[in-house]
Parts: sequence; C-alpha cells; structure tokens
Amino acid sequence: MARQHRSVRIDVQLLDQLERAARDRLVPTTFAEQVDRALRLLLARANDRRLRQAAALLAADPQADGLFDQLHGYRR
Repeated sequence: MARQHRSVRIDVQLLDQLERAARDRLVPTTFAEQVDRALRLLLARANDRRLRQAAALLAADPQADGLFDQLHGYRR
C-alpha cells in the first residue's frame, strides 16, 4: 500500500451519520480519529477472518488436532 496523502470522497449521508454518532459519543469526534479507528477495526476483522479460516481447515481434517499435538510434543 502506497504511503501517500490522497484525497477521498465520502458519501454525504455517511458524513451526516458520522456527525450524529460523534455528537452522541458513539464514534470518535475527529475525522482522523474515525479513520484510525476504522482502519484498526478493518485489520482486526481481517485477523479474525484468518483465524476462522485456519480453524475451518483444522475442523476439515479430523486428524489435524492430534497431529498438531504430536508435532508439538503434547500428550493427551
């Protein structure tokens, strides 16, 4: 991802909703804080998705749990 300053267009309705939510203290007040929080949330959701995919792969292979334990020296 390029680290450049860029202008973005934001939907007017979205800005209105953000302004109302900021007044109600549901979201950060400044736009910079809102962007920071949104990007952190985006990364957290990406990490959650990665974990869910890994869990699904483990669940797809019934032997995977036992093999993981064997590889790491855990006893059952």
